[in-house]
Amino acid sequence: MNLDLWLFHRLNDFVGTFPPLDWLTRAIVNDYTIPTILSLVAAGLWFAGSTDDERIRNQRAVIFIALGLTATLIGKTL
Repeated sequence: MNLDLWLFHRLNDFVGTFPPLDWLTRAIVNDYTIPTILSLVAAGLWFAGSTDDERIRNQRAVIFIALGLTATLIGKTL
């Protein structure tokens, strides 16, 4: 048995045997978990920093994140 097939079976043989693990996997790998976590990180970054210079730098980073996401979404629609 080659490595790909062996790994496939190791990962998929547990599906449906332990419902809490199935539920946790579905909760983690849905369409909203990663964007929500990254949005919360960006919101925390907005207020992070022990000096005014650090806070300003972090706030600029959050603005660049928002601009990058906006450019990506506009690019997808064109």
